[in-house]
Amino acid sequence: MIYNFLHYYKPYKRILYGVVIGSLVAALLDLIFPMMVRQILNEVLPQKNINRLLQDSGVLFILYLGNYGLLYIVNYYGHLMSAKIENDMRRDLFEHFQKMSFRYFDNAKTGQLLSRLTSDIAEIGELSFRGPNDVIVCCITMVGTIGILFWMNVYLGILIALLLITKTLHTVYVNKK
Repeated sequence: MIYNFLHYYKPYKRILYGVVIGSLVAALLDLIFPMMVRQILNEVLPQKNINRLLQDSGVLFILYLGNYGLLYIVNYYGHLMSAKIENDMRRDLFEHFQKMSFRYFDNAKTGQLLSRLTSDIAEIGELSFRGPNDVIVCCITMVGTIGILFWMNVYLGILIALLLITKTLHTVYVNKK
């Protein structure tokens, strides 16, 4: 079933790679922002160095603008890919429906067929972008956060790592149920 779903990505490999790389860069930038603010608060402000404060704030502002633009591009092309995959799935399902016998349509409920044709495929189409994007961003954010916390404070890193691992296992367990 997963292989059947993955073949819908094939015509959109370039978009998928761009979305994945953009998501990775955005996730890494999200890890850099708190570290830069921490550096400004702990080093630049106590020294009362206005020039460096303006310089670091400008760099931070440019990074925020770049991240905003990158997220816009990732979301735009991700949703474009999602809509195209959804369209391909609808086309394939429609072709499959046309091959079905009349007896099948006599026994099947039209409302359920239309519901599957519209809402279920729309959900799957949205998952085609949101699934890989969210997995990438969450994994990078979790691993990066734990790494940064270990670098800052080992005990805090251990505590947060245990909490994140516990929550992840709980979520997987609940979702399987």
